[in-house]
Amino acid sequence: MRTENKKVVIHAENCAGCLSCQLICSLTYQKEFNPLKAFIKVRYLGRAGNDNRVYFSDECNECGLCAEYCHFNALTLRKKKEVASLAAG
Repeated sequence: MRTENKKVVIHAENCAGCLSCQLICSLTYQKEFNPLKAFIKVRYLGRAGNDNRVYFSDECNECGLCAEYCHFNALTLRKKKEVASLAAG
């Protein structure tokens, strides 16, 4: 998947905490199913609903596999120009 013009966008409110993103990342880059070794992190904050914090480590190259494997649309792959215009407001 070519993603040099794309960016992974986080929609943490949709995160179910299934860790599929962490599993595909760790399998792809560390050759093992180990969420602790993934470049994406999901932390459950312990409040009501889907209250998870999702973030990336500095090693993440934004390959987009996490977004591809996210079944809850908590991660999406968007064009960098779209993301910049959304942030500008």
